Amino acid sequence: MNTISLKILASLIALFGLGAGSGYVVAKRTSPAPPAPPARVATIPLGMRTNLPNRYFARWSDRRIAEYRQLLNLTPSQEAALRTHFEALAADYDSLRADIRARMTQALVRANADIARDLTPEQRRIFWQHLKEKAKE
Repeated sequence: MNTISLKILASLIALFGLGAGSGYVVAKRTSPAPPAPPARVATIPLGMRTNLPNRYFARWSDRRIAEYRQLLNLTPSQEAALRTHFEALAADYDSLRADIRARMTQALVRANADIARDLTPEQRRIFWQHLKEKAKE
């Protein structure tokens, strides 16, 4: 290759690089900013909230009563009796949920304390800080 061909080739490469670079800059400046991520809110599924009635359980019991009404040809008084049995079951279910939630919380606290015992003081500080940050999420 002679020097003129090398100069032309270098000029074309430089021109291509400048075009690609300026295209990148223009695209970055004119493109809309990405939307901010939604704020993470620590939500507990409705079925896990012990202070609220469980909508899913209520729907399930309503379906069972409708199924039994059709299958067994229930009288209105029998249907009312079944409804009271399902309401008692819902109360038992809610108390079990509350008990399990308390026991799980105790188990997690115990596990975290056991984990922290096996860490160095610096690791323990980072571990507790991490747990506090996760609790805020």
